[in-house]
Amino acid sequence: MNGRWCWILASLLWSSAAFSDDIDDCNASGDNARAIKGCTSLINGGNLNRRNAIRAFEKRASAYTETGDFDAAIADYTMSIEFDPKSELTYAFRGEMYGKKADFEAAIRDLTKSLELKANSIAYVDRARIYEKVGDHARAITDYTQAIELDAGSPSLSLYTSRAEAFMASGDYESAIGDCTKAIEADAADVELTDRNSTTADLFNCRAGALLGAGRFSEALHDSEHSLTLWPGVPAALTTRGRVLEALGRRDEAIADFQRALTNAPDYDEAKTALAKLGVAARLPDEMQVLLKHVVDLDHDYKRDEAILAGKDYARAVERQKGTAGPEYAFALDVLFDLYAANDQLDEAEQAARQALAIRESAALVDRPEIASCIGLV
Repeated sequence: MNGRWCWILASLLWSSAAFSDDIDDCNASGDNARAIKGCTSLINGGNLNRRNAIRAFEKRASAYTETGDFDAAIADYTMSIEFDPKSELTYAFRGEMYGKKADFEAAIRDLTKSLELKANSIAYVDRARIYEKVGDHARAITDYTQAIELDAGSPSLSLYTSRAEAFMASGDYESAIGDCTKAIEADAADVELTDRNSTTADLFNCRAGALLGAGRFSEALHDSEHSLTLWPGVPAALTTRGRVLEALGRRDEAIADFQRALTNAPDYDEAKTALAKLGVAARLPDEMQVLLKHVVDLDHDYKRDEAILAGKDYARAVERQKGTAGPEYAFALDVLFDLYAANDQLDEAEQAARQALAIRESAALVDRPEIASCIGLV
């Protein structure tokens, strides 16, 4: 979607003062209702030349896409194609809309037309995804390969991981391992990458899944554990590690990982399926687990103040259910200590640490990592 916005917004530099308000509205970023209203006014005015009519239809189509009105977007892209039947990007955009409607035949037709007009990675990637949905993994791999070759200077990490997933679906796990490894290497070389921990964690989880499929269980376990070290609690990584542990015959540990995945994402189907395969019922998370997950999510998003408020809610829930003398409350104080320290609230951090220490000195308690594991944090 970012490519579409950049292409359209860069071209929407219209000069007519008479249309300036409608142009501003049509060009509104992040306000789809305003953009649709402005573009509609321009289109219905009937005073646009061919080039500006194309821009208005495509800008409105993009706004319709953002609202989920794919039929309206298709209609506008169709009008744009009538004005310019040689625009490969417009065919690609309309093909994407057909794909969102699950009209895969029409999607492939438009994306193929786009590629006939001019080779472009947008159409190759979208067509590859459609081929995957219809189970044609060989053609999906071919299209991902074409997209990677077009972007040979700096192919995105997602191209490698997408092709890796297609390789895995086709049973070619060694090739999938190779693609995940290339993505990991490219990730390490990208000094400008933001949100590195979550990105790198996803890549190691990708390779762990491929290693599992190839029967290389010890290597798969290493990668899945490294993924969870970088970004704890991710349901996909927990499920991958659970599957590896199951393959290693460590059934109870596998079940624990699947349950933790569902604690963090109660509707995560892969974990539900894995538990059902083992004949185990999914356990719904309790109030404390839900609150703790909320704390972790806020902390990962660097919303420090909100995370502290959520941490206090979590500590109160622990107090209600477990009291203030046991390991669970000591752990809740540890969580608050971490949050306060990260937010430079050192007095509050010290107070939480002293309270936790006092609880631990009063009895022989299990250590912090064990508690975190039991309640599903890691």
